[in-house]
Amino acid sequence: MNYDNILKIVKEKADNLMELINPESPLHEAPCTIDGKYTGREFLIYEPSNWTHSFFTGIVAYMYYHFKEEKYLDYLKKQKGIYTTLLFDNEKEISHDVGFMYSLYAVAMYKFTGDGDYKQLALKAADEIGKRYQFKPNVVQAFYDMRIRGITDDIALIIVDDMMNMQLLMWAYNETGHSFYRSVYTNHIENSIKNLIRDDYSVRHAFHFDARTGAPLTEMNYCGYSIGTHWARGTAWMIYGLTSALKHTGCSERYLLPLMGVNEKFVSLLNDDYMPVWDFKLPENEPHTLDTSAAAIAASAYAEFDGLNIKDKEKYLKLSDKILDSLCTNYMADKDSQNIITKGQSGNLETGTIWGDYFFVELLMKKLHGKDTPSFWL
Repeated sequence: MNYDNILKIVKEKADNLMELINPESPLHEAPCTIDGKYTGREFLIYEPSNWTHSFFTGIVAYMYYHFKEEKYLDYLKKQKGIYTTLLFDNEKEISHDVGFMYSLYAVAMYKFTGDGDYKQLALKAADEIGKRYQFKPNVVQAFYDMRIRGITDDIALIIVDDMMNMQLLMWAYNETGHSFYRSVYTNHIENSIKNLIRDDYSVRHAFHFDARTGAPLTEMNYCGYSIGTHWARGTAWMIYGLTSALKHTGCSERYLLPLMGVNEKFVSLLNDDYMPVWDFKLPENEPHTLDTSAAAIAASAYAEFDGLNIKDKEKYLKLSDKILDSLCTNYMADKDSQNIITKGQSGNLETGTIWGDYFFVELLMKKLHGKDTPSFWL
């Protein structure tokens, strides 16, 4: 596989989107494509508080890392005002997803520039996650306004997506040494393992607790097909989150067993192209569409196994390569499409997704640069 040629395609698409998306506009474009277009669809334009906001900035950051062209850094610098305004002037819109947003913007920019303003942005975002901590169930509350979803104030909710968001807390702990960040992180991860991973190592999307007593209540679902099913991207979030927990803490006795159990379950359900159906427990009469974004997320996590004490890590490193090669061979979008890879899942659509594109680029960087690849999560 000629990865340099693949990267040329990625660069061209990133450059074209940079021309279409004003980095200083308070509104950015759609998180998934219709007819190969992220841009120009008013009904899907989203505000900066949306969790998908920074996946494109993450792609641009990796373009700067690889090509060292100042235009990429200049583009990212122009977004500083948007990210600052959101955190300091629009706190009512802040959700758990600041982990996604500020890891892929503020942490990335701090690593590239050393500018303390970006460090303070990332620390402020970590503080916003900390404010959402529920002390009885020992979890971080998901979503920004639970009432919109009909959830009362006496319910604490976790979702598997936050296995990614919580990583910003450990970045903050490493930067400051403040134990609160680490405590919130480890408590939330612990309760996610207990309540989101089933006995057969399939993964729930969400779980409710009694916020007053901390008692676990019931499984819930907001992204998979239904309660009781097995959402593929949620499994990938769990795989990546547990991989990071091993790297953050070195606590293999706590995180290794659930990680490997979830891995084996996930791998056993991939198709011949190493791709997952979007939910592994779909009813037979439902369309069994794929989710390439879930494959890219898991493969990027497997690429991190090289630095971990995992017995079967060679198996997963090879699987990471197989997934990347399959994505490059079978699931690249055509030249005129704004997305990079096809057949991602967003709601009931099989489409291009900006998060799928980001994790594809992250995986490609790891293939090209190995252990030198900067991580915006750690």
